[in-house]
Amino acid sequence: MSVPEREAASSVSDLDVVVSADEHISEEVSDFFPYIDESTYGGIKRVIEQASEPWREVFSVTPPLPPFSNTPMASDYSGAGNVMAKAGDKLETKLMRLDEFDIDYAVLNPTLMVALPTVNNPQAAAALVDGYNEWVYETFVAESDRLSMAIVVPGQKPRMGAEEIEKWGTKDGVVAVQVGATGHRIPVSHEWWDPIYAAAEETGLPVKYHSSFPAMSHAFPLQHRWHELFAQDKVVAHPFSHMWNLTKLLYEGVPQKFPDLEFVFQEAGIGWIPYWRMRLDRYHLALGQEMPMLDKLPTKYINDRFYFTTQPVGHSDRNDEHIAWMAKMAGPENLMYSADIPHTDFDAPEELFTPIKSRLEPDEVRGMMGETAMDVFGLGD
Repeated sequence: MSVPEREAASSVSDLDVVVSADEHISEEVSDFFPYIDESTYGGIKRVIEQASEPWREVFSVTPPLPPFSNTPMASDYSGAGNVMAKAGDKLETKLMRLDEFDIDYAVLNPTLMVALPTVNNPQAAAALVDGYNEWVYETFVAESDRLSMAIVVPGQKPRMGAEEIEKWGTKDGVVAVQVGATGHRIPVSHEWWDPIYAAAEETGLPVKYHSSFPAMSHAFPLQHRWHELFAQDKVVAHPFSHMWNLTKLLYEGVPQKFPDLEFVFQEAGIGWIPYWRMRLDRYHLALGQEMPMLDKLPTKYINDRFYFTTQPVGHSDRNDEHIAWMAKMAGPENLMYSADIPHTDFDAPEELFTPIKSRLEPDEVRGMMGETAMDVFGLGD
């Protein structure tokens, strides 16, 4: 018996579910500092406590100019400042913003902690992870079934990261592992990361790579040194990080080594994906003898197990058919809507839905807007 085709949705409210696959918390170290375990990290905890500006003195964030200097975020690096309305506390504020934009579920990511690769001291990185994961779980995930989280793991100490996955990975609302994409000392394709990938695969959690401009200085130090504007860091850091990571992961056989692991790339938009898919296949066909571990084209691995969040989609109010064309070429089955609230360049659901609603198949639209994320992250199980 054939499955009846579903009707096309004419508005966001017609969709069964909308999921933001990349939603942010505006955390400060002071939020999760009390959750750092004293018995394990007491010594380094007292050092962190002495930092008057942790994002400079514990993290190593050095933008060329203040981020988002035309908004209040310039003076509030760890959050959205007064860009959006706030409720009584951070949980209420997050839920209020989801309601405002008709978003049903959100997968939470950090803001400051995406710069974790810039923390030079491994013990400090582990302590920050210890406090952050517990704070997010207790403050947000345990309090609302609309919010889920990715466990943050430190690239500086992968075995500690694997222990964090084992500790948190089976709890309700924990749906992914956040590795980060920008500025790691050791590439994410190196065997150094195997304990994290093995633990994620064993627990059944996808691994997410969230790019970040705060780690630009560590990922692309030469380019960062010559950047005169924050905007230059912002434009370059996100897509370049993913292009490099995706190339390394695929050409060095990480999906082959971990055959049940899924991968999610976040916050670089979708325009780069068609170009990079074609380029990866082109040079596999030309130089495949260098990568005998691959038994199929790179894009076949992407089709099967790689996903990409959509924000920022670009100028959707001008030539919006281009957004649909890019989605079609990138692979709509592999795309997941993301809002990126509360950051100033966030996308309301209509930013993606309006360009694609009449140009893609109804099931593709519903998948991109939420149903694919429900499946990849196991939401609602």
